[in-house]
Amino acid sequence: MMFKPSSTLFFIIILILSMVLFLQITGIQVQVGHLPPNEVDALQEIAKQLGKEDWDFSLNPCDGNASWRTPLSKNQSSQIFNNVVNCTCSLDDACHVVNISLKGQDLAGVLPPSLAKLPSIKMIDLSYNYLSGPIPHEWQSTELEFISLTGNRLSGSIPIFLGNMTTLTYLCLENNMLSGNVPAELGKLNKLNLLVLTANNLTGELPMELNNLTNLTELRLDSNYFSGRIPNLGSLTQLQKLEIRGSGLEGPIPESISLLTNLSRLAISDLNGEGSQVFPNLSSMTKMNKLMLRGCRLTGSIPGYISQMSKLQYLDLSFNDLGGDIPDLSGLNNLEKMYLTGNSLNGNVPSWLTNQINNYRQVDLSYNHLNETTVPKECIEPLNLFRSYTSSEDSDLGKCLNRFPCLKDYYSVHINCGGQRVTIGDKVYEADNDLSGAARFLPSNDHWGISNTGSVWNTNESVNDYLATNVSILNMNDSQLYTTARRSPLSVTYYGRCLVNGNYSVTLH
Repeated sequence: MMFKPSSTLFFIIILILSMVLFLQITGIQVQVGHLPPNEVDALQEIAKQLGKEDWDFSLNPCDGNASWRTPLSKNQSSQIFNNVVNCTCSLDDACHVVNISLKGQDLAGVLPPSLAKLPSIKMIDLSYNYLSGPIPHEWQSTELEFISLTGNRLSGSIPIFLGNMTTLTYLCLENNMLSGNVPAELGKLNKLNLLVLTANNLTGELPMELNNLTNLTELRLDSNYFSGRIPNLGSLTQLQKLEIRGSGLEGPIPESISLLTNLSRLAISDLNGEGSQVFPNLSSMTKMNKLMLRGCRLTGSIPGYISQMSKLQYLDLSFNDLGGDIPDLSGLNNLEKMYLTGNSLNGNVPSWLTNQINNYRQVDLSYNHLNETTVPKECIEPLNLFRSYTSSEDSDLGKCLNRFPCLKDYYSVHINCGGQRVTIGDKVYEADNDLSGAARFLPSNDHWGISNTGSVWNTNESVNDYLATNVSILNMNDSQLYTTARRSPLSVTYYGRCLVNGNYSVTLH
């Protein structure tokens, strides 16, 4: 008996086969589509302007070959290295360049004006190269959405025409040599989600028009030479990250900051000017993950509402004039790092802190006026209590050092900071190669030690944060003293003990 499929089943089979064939054909065309000649010419000009010498123009830029899209090795991170040209292709065999990402490619040319000859370009990422010169005015004719130029040698001012590029959602100019004022025209970029101007030579007051960027989720203005006060940013209610560290700006922190209830990271430090202010109202910031208000001339007490920031992992209130007690933060189960260095705290060392110290990675209470009777007699790692209480004896560096009595008198101390023990002539330089990092306060031996505090804000902690090594060959005398160094993100103090009274010469290598 012969089986005869129904017409309905036959139609379904034909439809499925047709769809599969259509997808296959589409996929092939996406792979083999070609750029129009004018875009190939533009890429050749861009390569010359950038100093990009390894693009192979005998190959199709849009088919994913290694010349135009290099895969990363196991040791490379896409955050630092990338070599990609992306195209969008249609069924009629036409392709257009939409993305050029050349990160960490050692390019030493200039930003390419010919980028404007790519009509569909949306993204340009030239981070971590050696590109110099200004941002080309030709770019204002594009519909770029993403510009990242981090870590180059760009100079000149931030061009006013950037304010006309209203398609931008991402603008990162970090770590260059840009100078002059921040143009008010940037306030017209109402689609912008990220604006990063960190680590440049920018000056002048910040324009109030930045408050118009109501779609911003990240704003970073660190390490510049601005003047004037921190502007009102209360309209930026979508902000999740705000960083104004070492910017040159003056306090006080504006009251409008309390409106930024979506913040998960807030970092303000090293404010200029005179006067002081009480702790700003951050009580509604329940999403806070990392909080730094360092060197902001804050007075009063540490507010108890910080105990309600259940997601808090990092707290740095160092180098203010905060007094009173340390609030009970024992319920902050995610808290890993707490720096209260250099304040006027005069309460007790809380028992919840000493009892739960193993739950925290770093806690620093050094340079305060805490109740001496509550300071632990044991050296607890990683709790830094160096000069944490007021003592009648200037030489009293910490109660736990009493467990290390002086075995003899010393007339000198020599330390190879960050390195191994070395002997040069008749001098023995003690080793200082302990890998422990922030909030460290332990004697290295009976007559000297180190107090170290702070951690790098935007990176995962590693040994390299605290020890630096020179890998180059040093043709100089006593080179052993210059191959390593102790690093500290915030504060480091070497102290000597058991030294006889007298005048000493200090030599730094």
